[in-house]
Amino acid sequence: MTRHARSLIGLMALFGLILTAVPIYAGPPEGGFGPKDPEAFRQRMEARKKAIHTQLNLTEDQEARLEANRSEHRQEVRKLREKMRAAREAFKGELEKEALDMEKITQLHNEQKTVQGQIADHRLEKILQVREILTPEQFKTFIELTGKHRRDKHRAHRWGKD
Repeated sequence: MTRHARSLIGLMALFGLILTAVPIYAGPPEGGFGPKDPEAFRQRMEARKKAIHTQLNLTEDQEARLEANRSEHRQEVRKLREKMRAAREAFKGELEKEALDMEKITQLHNEQKTVQGQIADHRLEKILQVREILTPEQFKTFIELTGKHRRDKHRAHRWGKD
């Protein structure tokens, strides 16, 4: 047996061991992916939103417009996420079939990319709408506050804190 053949067999054996030792998909943790206490989470988010509104010194009109923008955005995001979920399921189903239909797989993959683009476009549209509602100073403060929150959230996630 040549040296290359032995190396190839060794790599295949190693790859086989890795695949059997590491679960490919473990699924969500016992309680799911959501917050441990949804009501406490909702209250924290509401308190955070009020604190940001206070720091931005929003008028009643601005608050109403932001709330309308937020609820409209949530509805649209739900629709887009459902569309993405359906596209992923169809794609997964097509991959699991015995005979692969590459044309169908390509079509479903392109559909997923299209929905991802729609989600990105919708996010940009929402940011621009918020920018129209807030004054330039308020928007600058808003970006700083939300950026700080994201950094803190990332740091807590990285170090295993809630």
